[in-house]
Amino acid sequence: MSLINLKNILIRGLARATKSVFTCAITLIVFFSSYSFATVQVVDSETEDVVRHLVSPILRAAGEDPTTVRIYILLDDQINAFVSGGRNIFLNTGVITSFNDPDVLKGVIAHELGHISGGHLARRDEKMRDIQKQSIVAMSLLGVAAAVSGRPDALLGGLAGQSHLFSRDYLSYSRSQEVSADQASVKFLHDSKNTLKGIVKLQEYFAQKQSHYIKEVNPYDITHPLSDSRLATLKLALEEEPKGYGSSALERKEYSRIVAKLRGFLKRSNVAVGVDQSDLDDFSKKYEKAIILYEKYDTSGAIVILNELISIEPENGYLYELKGQILFRSGQVLESLDSYKKAVKYVKNPMMKAEYALAISNSIDFYHSAAEKQAALNEVVSLLESVLASDLRNPYIYRLLATAYGKLGDLGYSNLMLAEEALMQHKYKESKQFAKLAEKHSGNRAGLKLKIEDIMTALAKSGD
Repeated sequence: MSLINLKNILIRGLARATKSVFTCAITLIVFFSSYSFATVQVVDSETEDVVRHLVSPILRAAGEDPTTVRIYILLDDQINAFVSGGRNIFLNTGVITSFNDPDVLKGVIAHELGHISGGHLARRDEKMRDIQKQSIVAMSLLGVAAAVSGRPDALLGGLAGQSHLFSRDYLSYSRSQEVSADQASVKFLHDSKNTLKGIVKLQEYFAQKQSHYIKEVNPYDITHPLSDSRLATLKLALEEEPKGYGSSALERKEYSRIVAKLRGFLKRSNVAVGVDQSDLDDFSKKYEKAIILYEKYDTSGAIVILNELISIEPENGYLYELKGQILFRSGQVLESLDSYKKAVKYVKNPMMKAEYALAISNSIDFYHSAAEKQAALNEVVSLLESVLASDLRNPYIYRLLATAYGKLGDLGYSNLMLAEEALMQHKYKESKQFAKLAEKHSGNRAGLKLKIEDIMTALAKSGD
């Protein structure tokens, strides 16, 4: 995958260490879990907006506030999703790229919401603790028995047997949670007037995959019920489904676009084998082709297609975003600004504002008059301050703001931004130094002084 050599700008607080890089309209964020393996998050304004739009009614049907459930899209071909850390749903790109069907996505999210509403994560941890306690007691008793009998081999054999029983106990508990999540997903989908056809399609796919080795699988030794069993239950529920449930024509059109985008950028041209896969519509095919041309460094070819698509949908901010980033990458920085400006006009997305601000920051040196430079710097400040008001916070955003304020001659806010940047990076001594410099240049600005006090309070809590 080609990567644009831009600064990392859109890191979200997923884990202790993160690293991000732009790939045109898609940002890749690498985060490292406590289990010492790296996972890549895909951040794309269009994909996130469409997914959020599709699943919000299901979230509400599950009794959840759509603003409190976070959905992260992970770069992974496997058709999978999972819940972690409370109300965080992690969705693999394979779910989207393999099925050009929004009902599949809705079914997957509904199932994961079943785990959230059922409190399965907390209960699973409780079950593990219970099993561990039982295991400790069992090992103690076996140890006593072995000592009395004078046969240490009896202890080894007993431990193996007990371990198998406890493993079976946990697997049984896990399967029961999956069944419960399936039942909840049916309710959430129907309560939001969505169809079960997508989740049935997904289980048919899994059943077909499992058919190759089903005879070798012991149903008591797996965490999920076999797909044949789940499929039969879901089909019965589907038969009772009211007519007219399912994704609208608009939802299918929007979904086809993000399928095309992800396939184009991530080079995932293959769909799930054995699935009755709906093809992309003509617009989405051209969208994908423009991205493929861009990935092959054919900038002019990609722009020609994008201009054609823009003529069809002149108020589609995502098309302008993509055009702006392609122009930016090709070195046409000033030319990219008009596209970015239209992108943020038509789509209210903080990530787009951050990208636009970055482009303006890189265009400052092209302006000749002081008035033009000042106007551009003021726009950078305005855009990035609005980004900070959202959930997009990153040290580099603070760095961009510090630079803009510095060029505007505002050393108070410039040093404040550097203090914020250092605080986010846990560089507490540097943060305190910059906060003191900000205070020195604060003058009579009460708002600035209050923000400096907030940083000092945060530093005091950190123990520095």
